[in-house]
Amino acid sequence: MRWLIPQLLAGIVLSSLSGGCATTHERSQVRDYLEEATGASITYVTAPAVFVNKQPGLASSGRDYVYLAPLLISSGGERSGWLWLGVWSTIDRQVRDDGAEPLRLGGLQISADNEPMDLDLQSVDSRPVGVRRIPYATPVPPVQEFIVPVTRSQLRRLGRARVLTLTDRQAGGALRVWRSDEHAVAVLRNLADETGAARPAPDPDDGR
Repeated sequence: MRWLIPQLLAGIVLSSLSGGCATTHERSQVRDYLEEATGASITYVTAPAVFVNKQPGLASSGRDYVYLAPLLISSGGERSGWLWLGVWSTIDRQVRDDGAEPLRLGGLQISADNEPMDLDLQSVDSRPVGVRRIPYATPVPPVQEFIVPVTRSQLRRLGRARVLTLTDRQAGGALRVWRSDEHAVAVLRNLADETGAARPAPDPDDGR
């Protein structure tokens, strides 16, 4: 029994330390770097949010993915917010069928707890001012890559959400749903928390 007590205490301490490390690791997902050529400060996350649409009709384990991640850019006293999106698939449609339609996003919305927000998709080639490289990538070359401007209030809505869902309308008019996991929610919440975007903006009529 004497030797068991120290072991139990050691296990409790180790569990506490592990929990502390997990919290620290979660917070460390938000990073900053300086674009030396432009002088812009870029805030980003180390792992994008993942949205998936299953394609069992094309392959038993077929999946289409949209990776989504935020960017905050500070330059010359101005700050702007953006979302980066990378679209890719585990399925090469043209290899399976020469006449198959390639994977393409239609008009896109992101829903934060069932509140839809239209996304103004822009080609990633038109990078935000101050950004020379996008710090995100997909596991395989993306079939499409976009950036989307977002306001502070939009980032706040996304950061407070418990469930995030993407929807887009295909060429034939059918609505396609891309579902996320808990990590997707954490990605936007942590960035909003650490940059202060999760806090409501001061009321100018407040008198303070």
